[in-house]
Amino acid sequence: MSGASPQPRVILVGGGNIASAILGGLIQAGWSHAWLHVIEPDAAQAARISGAFDVPTSADFSGAPSGPCVVIWAVKPQVLKDAIKSSRKACKCAFHISVAAGISISSLKRMLGTPEVVRAMPNIAMSFGRGVTGLLAAEGLSDFNRQWAHEIFSAVGEVLWVQSDADMDVVTAVSGSGPAYIFAFLEAFESAAISCGIPLDRARDLVLQVAEGAMLQARNSGTPFGDLRQSVTSKNGTTEAALNVFGQNKLSETFASAVTAARDRAAELAAEISN
Repeated sequence: MSGASPQPRVILVGGGNIASAILGGLIQAGWSHAWLHVIEPDAAQAARISGAFDVPTSADFSGAPSGPCVVIWAVKPQVLKDAIKSSRKACKCAFHISVAAGISISSLKRMLGTPEVVRAMPNIAMSFGRGVTGLLAAEGLSDFNRQWAHEIFSAVGEVLWVQSDADMDVVTAVSGSGPAYIFAFLEAFESAAISCGIPLDRARDLVLQVAEGAMLQARNSGTPFGDLRQSVTSKNGTTEAALNVFGQNKLSETFASAVTAARDRAAELAAEISN
């Protein structure tokens, strides 16, 4: 780690998918197991986390290590307020990061009673070190803690600092929800391959190999996506025939509408939670 001081103790509140992804990514990046702790009241979930990641767990903050730490709130937005209220005294010296969708940075600052707060919107690829996380700092956040937020999420992928809650709605729609868009495309591609005669036991691997190859070409070449598409599309050929169908079905417009719907829903959820 390149932080200005020794690795901070990280306490994750919640043991669900996002917490697991953060844990997996940090451990893969070399974060010490001894400096990680999970608070999870569900005994079965706590046992799963402890067994999978070899980190200590407790049902609440009374069983967590004391002293300065980074607390990552990885609970559902609907229960975040009560979770903070029940443990506010126990984490007075903490720097807080919330991954609860829809909770504004001003609301977090008010609930936690400190400016040492960052709102984060990660995605599930963190568990493989390939996540994308949007970060929004509360006004008054120290440079020291801003650096630690960057360190933590850089350890599990790319980091994008944004300027407002509205920006976070966009990040939610693009990178937070983005993996599901890719999975939906792969699912449809696999189904199409099977319907055209590719054996069921081969279709998944074939589709993944095609997708991985295209992604590597796009990343390594730096060429615009449109230019890459044109480079593999012969006039009146098979690829053009397929792309014409995408055009007829307005793929670009459909995708734009889908991402816009996700962004708008993120804003709606924030309004619902705040009421």
